[in-house]
Amino acid sequence: MRKQLAIILAVLVLGIIISTEMVYIHASNPSIGVKDGDWIEYHVSTTGTPPDEKRIVWARMEIFEVEESSFKANVIGEAPNGTQSSYVRTFNFELGQVNGWIIIPANLEPGESFYDSYTDENFTIQGEQQEEIAGAIRTTTYLNTPGRIKRFDKVTGVFTETIDQLETFTVNAKAFATNMWSSQILGVDQNIFYIVLAIIVALVVVTFALLIVFRKRR
Repeated sequence: MRKQLAIILAVLVLGIIISTEMVYIHASNPSIGVKDGDWIEYHVSTTGTPPDEKRIVWARMEIFEVEESSFKANVIGEAPNGTQSSYVRTFNFELGQVNGWIIIPANLEPGESFYDSYTDENFTIQGEQQEEIAGAIRTTTYLNTPGRIKRFDKVTGVFTETIDQLETFTVNAKAFATNMWSSQILGVDQNIFYIVLAIIVALVVVTFALLIVFRKRR
């Protein structure tokens, strides 16, 4: 009987380890936190006297060509009259290509820094907090400078909110939709939740099956 219980406990422990590892693998991210096909959309407003190409009300970033150390983003902007324009930006965090901090390295902790080659400076994450963004509670980090207030999704590195104060105008943008994360269940990404739930159900079924087999043998 002890041998049988040991086998059952071993199965349960193995399942818990596998579940934990799957969550860890899903949550762990390299420096680049985005992948091909990711997109995010923003409500945008401007005040002051921006040039016509900067007077937009909606924006979208689409990620493509993600490699080990670089990727590209197609940035689309829509003017009040519905006209759209787009341009492609190239990112390489090893070279400090962060393009006005619209995407920075993923999983930076408060006190950690990233390099911006445009200014030839390192900038330090000042803090983090929990926020509801595009249907989910996300951990965001923030960095404020005299002319720029920036919020980032910690896991992806994508900016979620910005206030950029330029010479003649100010830009405000806030994310409202994305496919980079989904709605949450009990504070956990629903995809992870369902994976772990499926593993737990499978373990329960296996455990009961083993118990039935052991009882029949007795």
